[in-house]
Amino acid sequence: MININSEGLLVMDKKVLIFMESHYLKPIGGPAGYLYNLKTELDRRKINNVSFIEVENSKRSTYKKVFEKLPKRLKTQYHINKRRKERRFLLSDSQKLTNINLNNYDIVHFHSTFKLYSIKDSLKNFKGKVILTSHAPKPSYLEYMDKASSEELKRYKEEFESLSKIEKYAFERADYIFFPCSEAEEPYINNWDEYLDIKERSREKYRYLLSGIKPCEVKNKDIRKHYDIPNDALLISYVGRHNETKGYDKLKIIGEKLLTENGNIYFIVAGKEEPLAGLQHERWIEVGWTSDPHSIIGASDIFVLPNKETYFDLVMLEVLSLGKLVVASNTGGNKFFNKDDIEGIFLYNDIDEAVKKIKNIMKMTNEDRNNKEQANKRLYQTYFNNEVFCENYLSLLKSLD
Repeated sequence: MININSEGLLVMDKKVLIFMESHYLKPIGGPAGYLYNLKTELDRRKINNVSFIEVENSKRSTYKKVFEKLPKRLKTQYHINKRRKERRFLLSDSQKLTNINLNNYDIVHFHSTFKLYSIKDSLKNFKGKVILTSHAPKPSYLEYMDKASSEELKRYKEEFESLSKIEKYAFERADYIFFPCSEAEEPYINNWDEYLDIKERSREKYRYLLSGIKPCEVKNKDIRKHYDIPNDALLISYVGRHNETKGYDKLKIIGEKLLTENGNIYFIVAGKEEPLAGLQHERWIEVGWTSDPHSIIGASDIFVLPNKETYFDLVMLEVLSLGKLVVASNTGGNKFFNKDDIEGIFLYNDIDEAVKKIKNIMKMTNEDRNNKEQANKRLYQTYFNNEVFCENYLSLLKSLD
């Protein structure tokens, strides 16, 4: 069902629907970023048999501008009401149908357990194959609950507890389940009691497909100058959400230890400074949200990826693409990189070990550091570039019955 074109690239003949609105795709983390990278390469190859959901999006940008001007109290109430409507819809017995004729496709690929469940009645008569990729750093219903306040969880306790059935249905209904690697399953094993039983009953469904991204580019080479960071200082970067799941609380402890002991270490941090705030220290620099995170990473010597739980973080691949050293927590998808032939990624099990790994890097010669940085670039180019990702995706679809 897959042919080879004149350039030696796989061409898709099966009709595939990726169940995600195309206007959500952008170069960020999670499914939106994952699919942005895939679609970019599919478009380059002019593969028309893999489709996304196309909807009118003209009102979204105007609505967003208005919403951002609302007081925090009204935003909070809006999100509470929105979550309640979502739960009522998902947990109701009403027909859950999509206006898309799924039988026009051989394969429908979902990237959210909630999305799959939300059209479960339409799937009853679907004759093709259903694929599920769940991108969350923990089961989706638990991540959803993390967004709610303790008061909201208490008030709607039964509704929230019922959401676990969505996860179970999605994993059991899917004909195939894609993970980037077996290590990325760890958050599900750790946080969902039913997961291993579900997997044991359906091991034949599981397939593994490493993620890939477009090469990243440093646009601003004056980051150090802009933030008054000396050229000879060791600059440690972090880009991401400021919460405990991402390990931001641990990053701050690592920072406190290193900044206290060494006057020539700086931290530069990008991402919205909430719910957790940064350190109050002259050498801890909070950039805030930025449209150019790659220049922040590119200016640094070491990137710290301190996840408490992780699936397979795309920012790891971005750092490899930029040829920077990584010090990462030994958890989830990060564990994939625990291999003897990987030179520029250093995994740690606790804060003291993280500090020790960073200090060891500081002791390296410039030549040794440079060799490890080049090794990370080669790792990206060999396994995680966009072309390899797309080729492997199409090849995997070919192998499905």
